[in-house]
Amino acid sequence: MKPELRDIILSQYLKSPEGRKKLAASMVQPIHSRMMHNALWRRALEKADVPFCEPEILSATFEADPKNLDKVMRAQDLARAQVQLLGDELLIRSVTPDEDPPQYGTGDLQYLLDDHEEFAKQPGTILINARDYADFRKWHHDRLDIESGGFCRHFMAMFGNMGIWCSRHQPVGLMLFVPRTAGRYLDTVEVEALGKEHATEEGLPTFKITLKLCLEADPSLVRAARVVRMSN
Repeated sequence: MKPELRDIILSQYLKSPEGRKKLAASMVQPIHSRMMHNALWRRALEKADVPFCEPEILSATFEADPKNLDKVMRAQDLARAQVQLLGDELLIRSVTPDEDPPQYGTGDLQYLLDDHEEFAKQPGTILINARDYADFRKWHHDRLDIESGGFCRHFMAMFGNMGIWCSRHQPVGLMLFVPRTAGRYLDTVEVEALGKEHATEEGLPTFKITLKLCLEADPSLVRAARVVRMSN
């Protein structure tokens, strides 16, 4: 479909409450699919079959310019990312142990790997800041099964049976070894076309993405390690 025709169709949908409602419904599946592939809570914990708690309500809004579908999609994806990062933050808070973890220098990562190698044989996820992961690769790439690299919140490598994932919200210097048995989650995504009272100053219609996230974790089942960057 030509961009000009596509934008005309978008404009028609945005003119009426019914059209905006249909447009919102069409966004749910692609947004949920992105979260299925990228959300840390989906990587780290087991998915529950039935609701087990009162969900956290996490949301973000975006505006829809009827003249440009590409701009709408970019705004939608930015709002989706904002909601997803709130969920990632909730996961990290939920699985971080209270006690002070053992400390390792960046030149002693061999000891860190040795100390956690047996624990990492169970399926799970290692949460790490991208800055610390760079040290991992620099010092001990021979101990890791490198798959890819470069982006925060992206699958980086395997250590034992645990996949290593970077997150910008993971504190620098703190690594978390999270077995899948440490907790569970259940999530749903909704997209709502807001009323005229929520339109922008320019009169553009707005939409709201809402993530309802039930998350339960036992941090006592999680191993933590602190990595201190050593000066040369």
